[in-house]
Amino acid sequence: AFRYLLMSHGIFSIGFFAFGGWYPVSLIRTYGMSYTELGIFAGTVLGITMLVASVASGYFCPAVARRTGNERWMAILPAIFCLISVVAMVVASMDLSKPVVMVAGAIAFFFVVARTPPILGLSIELLPASIRSLATVVFIIVTNVIGSAVGPIIVGMVSDSATASLGEGPALRQAMLMTVPLFGLAGALLAFVPARYIPRKLASRA
Repeated sequence: AFRYLLMSHGIFSIGFFAFGGWYPVSLIRTYGMSYTELGIFAGTVLGITMLVASVASGYFCPAVARRTGNERWMAILPAIFCLISVVAMVVASMDLSKPVVMVAGAIAFFFVVARTPPILGLSIELLPASIRSLATVVFIIVTNVIGSAVGPIIVGMVSDSATASLGEGPALRQAMLMTVPLFGLAGALLAFVPARYIPRKLASRA
Protein backbone atom coordinates (compact mmCIF):
# COMPACT_ATOMS: atom_id res chain seq x y z
CA ALA A 1 0.00 0.00 0.00
CA PHE A 2 2.81 2.41 0.85
CA ARG A 3 4.61 1.73 -2.42
CA TYR A 4 1.49 2.48 -4.45
CA LEU A 5 0.81 5.54 -2.32
CA LEU A 6 4.32 6.78 -3.00
CA MET A 7 4.17 6.02 -6.71
CA SER A 8 0.72 7.49 -7.36
CA HIS A 9 1.18 10.76 -5.51
CA GLY A 10 4.71 11.08 -6.89
CA ILE A 11 3.35 10.93 -10.44
CA PHE A 12 0.49 13.27 -9.54
CA SER A 13 2.93 15.78 -8.07
CA ILE A 14 4.70 16.09 -11.43
CA GLY A 15 1.39 17.22 -12.93
CA PHE A 16 0.62 19.57 -10.07
CA PHE A 17 4.04 21.25 -10.04
CA ALA A 18 3.84 21.56 -13.82
CA PHE A 19 0.71 23.60 -13.16
CA GLY A 20 1.68 25.33 -9.92
CA GLY A 21 5.06 26.42 -11.19
CA TRP A 22 3.68 28.13 -14.29
CA TYR A 23 0.16 29.16 -13.26
CA PRO A 24 1.27 32.59 -11.97
CA VAL A 25 3.29 33.17 -15.15
CA SER A 26 0.26 32.23 -17.22
CA LEU A 27 -1.84 34.83 -15.42
CA ILE A 28 0.74 37.49 -16.24
CA ARG A 29 1.20 36.49 -19.88
CA THR A 30 -2.48 35.93 -20.64
CA TYR A 31 -4.24 38.61 -18.61
CA GLY A 32 -1.47 41.14 -18.06
CA MET A 33 -1.70 40.90 -14.27
CA SER A 34 0.75 43.10 -12.43
CA TYR A 35 3.16 41.60 -9.93
CA THR A 36 1.30 43.43 -7.17
CA GLU A 37 -2.03 41.99 -8.20
CA LEU A 38 -0.51 38.54 -8.54
CA GLY A 39 1.15 38.84 -5.14
CA ILE A 40 -2.12 39.78 -3.48
CA PHE A 41 -3.92 36.89 -5.16
CA ALA A 42 -1.22 34.33 -4.34
CA GLY A 43 -0.47 35.60 -0.84
CA THR A 44 -4.03 36.09 0.36
CA VAL A 45 -6.54 34.12 -1.72
CA LEU A 46 -4.37 31.09 -2.43
CA GLY A 47 -2.65 31.28 0.95
CA ILE A 48 -5.93 31.26 2.88
CA THR A 49 -7.35 28.62 0.56
CA MET A 50 -4.46 26.25 1.23
CA LEU A 51 -4.55 26.87 4.98
CA VAL A 52 -8.27 26.10 5.16
CA ALA A 53 -7.81 23.03 2.96
CA SER A 54 -5.07 21.59 5.16
CA VAL A 55 -6.96 22.07 8.43
CA ALA A 56 -10.33 20.96 7.05
CA SER A 57 -8.92 17.84 5.44
CA GLY A 58 -7.01 16.95 8.59
CA TYR A 59 -10.33 16.76 10.43
CA PHE A 60 -12.61 15.55 7.63
CA CYS A 61 -10.76 12.50 6.33
CA PRO A 62 -10.10 10.83 9.71
CA ALA A 63 -13.70 11.61 10.71
CA VAL A 64 -15.00 9.75 7.65
CA ALA A 65 -12.72 6.80 8.39
CA ARG A 66 -13.91 6.65 11.99
CA ARG A 67 -17.56 7.10 11.07
CA THR A 68 -17.50 4.31 8.51
CA GLY A 69 -15.03 2.11 10.36
CA ASN A 70 -13.06 1.84 7.13
CA GLU A 71 -9.49 3.12 6.99
CA ARG A 72 -9.44 2.80 3.20
CA TRP A 73 -11.12 6.20 3.00
CA MET A 74 -7.77 7.68 4.02
CA ALA A 75 -6.50 6.65 0.57
CA ILE A 76 -9.75 6.98 -1.41
CA LEU A 77 -10.57 10.55 -0.38
CA PRO A 78 -7.14 11.94 -1.40
CA ALA A 79 -7.52 10.15 -4.74
CA ILE A 80 -10.89 11.88 -5.23
CA PHE A 81 -9.29 15.19 -4.27
CA CYS A 82 -6.61 14.59 -6.91
CA LEU A 83 -9.23 13.97 -9.61
CA ILE A 84 -11.12 17.15 -8.74
CA SER A 85 -7.89 19.15 -8.73
CA VAL A 86 -6.91 17.84 -12.18
CA VAL A 87 -10.21 19.09 -13.62
CA ALA A 88 -9.69 22.46 -11.93
CA MET A 89 -6.09 22.70 -13.18
CA VAL A 90 -7.19 22.00 -16.74
CA VAL A 91 -9.86 24.71 -16.54
CA ALA A 92 -7.34 27.14 -15.02
CA SER A 93 -4.97 26.46 -17.93
CA MET A 94 -7.53 27.25 -20.62
CA ASP A 95 -8.14 30.52 -22.43
CA LEU A 96 -11.21 31.52 -20.43
CA SER A 97 -12.24 34.67 -18.58
CA LYS A 98 -9.90 35.89 -15.87
CA PRO A 99 -12.34 35.32 -12.94
CA VAL A 100 -13.02 31.74 -14.06
CA VAL A 101 -9.31 30.96 -14.33
CA MET A 102 -8.59 32.47 -10.91
CA VAL A 103 -11.44 30.57 -9.22
CA ALA A 104 -10.39 27.34 -10.92
CA GLY A 105 -6.82 27.90 -9.75
CA ALA A 106 -7.96 28.40 -6.16
CA ILE A 107 -10.04 25.20 -6.34
CA ALA A 108 -7.06 23.30 -7.73
CA PHE A 109 -4.76 24.45 -4.92
CA PHE A 110 -7.44 23.69 -2.33
CA PHE A 111 -7.83 20.05 -3.31
CA VAL A 112 -4.12 19.47 -3.94
CA VAL A 113 -3.33 20.63 -0.41
CA ALA A 114 -6.35 18.77 1.01
CA ARG A 115 -4.85 15.47 -0.11
CA THR A 116 -1.67 15.98 1.91
CA PRO A 117 -2.72 15.46 5.59
CA PRO A 118 -4.46 12.10 5.06
CA ILE A 119 -1.75 10.59 2.85
CA LEU A 120 1.01 11.67 5.23
CA GLY A 121 -0.90 10.29 8.20
CA LEU A 122 -1.68 7.08 6.34
CA SER A 123 1.91 6.59 5.17
CA ILE A 124 3.10 6.83 8.77
CA GLU A 125 0.54 4.33 10.04
CA LEU A 126 1.21 1.80 7.30
CA LEU A 127 4.83 1.27 8.32
CA PRO A 128 6.65 0.00 11.43
CA ALA A 129 7.62 2.66 13.95
CA SER A 130 11.33 2.02 13.35
CA ILE A 131 11.25 3.38 9.79
CA ARG A 132 8.49 5.99 9.98
CA SER A 133 10.87 8.96 10.09
CA LEU A 134 12.82 7.72 7.08
CA ALA A 135 9.61 6.90 5.22
CA THR A 136 8.28 10.43 5.82
CA VAL A 137 11.45 11.94 4.38
CA VAL A 138 11.30 9.65 1.34
CA PHE A 139 7.63 10.47 0.84
CA ILE A 140 8.27 14.21 0.92
CA ILE A 141 11.19 13.89 -1.50
CA VAL A 142 9.21 11.81 -4.00
CA THR A 143 5.98 13.82 -3.82
CA ASN A 144 7.54 17.29 -3.63
CA VAL A 145 11.20 17.58 -4.55
CA ILE A 146 11.10 15.33 -7.62
CA GLY A 147 7.75 16.69 -8.78
CA SER A 148 8.89 20.30 -8.44
CA ALA A 149 12.05 19.52 -10.38
CA VAL A 150 10.48 17.59 -13.25
CA GLY A 151 7.06 19.16 -13.84
CA PRO A 152 8.07 22.78 -14.48
CA ILE A 153 10.95 21.72 -16.74
CA ILE A 154 8.64 19.72 -19.01
CA VAL A 155 6.21 22.63 -19.35
CA GLY A 156 9.05 25.04 -20.00
CA MET A 157 10.51 22.88 -22.76
CA VAL A 158 7.16 22.38 -24.49
CA SER A 159 6.31 26.07 -24.14
CA ASP A 160 9.66 27.17 -25.60
CA SER A 161 9.22 24.91 -28.61
CA ALA A 162 5.78 26.38 -29.40
CA THR A 163 6.39 30.04 -28.55
CA ALA A 164 7.59 31.01 -32.03
CA SER A 165 4.40 29.77 -33.68
CA LEU A 166 1.79 30.48 -31.00
CA GLY A 167 3.13 33.32 -28.89
CA GLU A 168 4.14 33.26 -25.22
CA GLY A 169 0.70 33.09 -23.59
CA PRO A 170 -0.92 30.47 -25.86
CA ALA A 171 2.26 28.37 -25.96
CA LEU A 172 2.42 28.24 -22.17
CA ARG A 173 -1.25 27.30 -21.86
CA GLN A 174 -0.81 24.56 -24.44
CA ALA A 175 2.23 23.20 -22.61
CA MET A 176 0.28 23.12 -19.33
CA LEU A 177 -2.71 21.45 -21.00
CA MET A 178 -0.43 18.77 -22.42
CA THR A 179 1.48 18.06 -19.21
CA VAL A 180 -1.00 18.49 -16.36
CA PRO A 181 -3.65 15.96 -17.49
CA LEU A 182 -1.00 13.42 -18.52
CA PHE A 183 0.71 13.15 -15.14
CA GLY A 184 -2.09 14.47 -12.94
CA LEU A 185 -4.74 12.08 -14.20
CA ALA A 186 -2.39 9.10 -14.25
CA GLY A 187 -1.39 9.76 -10.64
CA ALA A 188 -4.96 10.43 -9.53
CA LEU A 189 -6.27 7.16 -10.97
CA LEU A 190 -3.33 5.20 -9.55
CA ALA A 191 -4.02 6.81 -6.15
CA PHE A 192 -7.12 4.59 -5.78
CA VAL A 193 -4.98 1.44 -5.88
CA PRO A 194 -3.47 1.65 -2.33
CA ALA A 195 -6.96 1.21 -0.85
CA ARG A 196 -6.96 -2.38 -2.13
CA TYR A 197 -4.05 -3.23 0.15
CA ILE A 198 -5.22 -1.40 3.28
CA PRO A 199 -7.21 -3.33 5.91
CA ARG A 200 -10.51 -1.82 6.96
CA LYS A 201 -9.03 -1.30 10.43
CA LEU A 202 -5.35 -0.53 10.82
CA ALA A 203 -3.63 -2.23 13.73
CA SER A 204 -2.41 1.07 15.16
CA ARG A 205 -6.01 2.24 15.57
CA ALA A 206 -7.58 -1.06 16.55
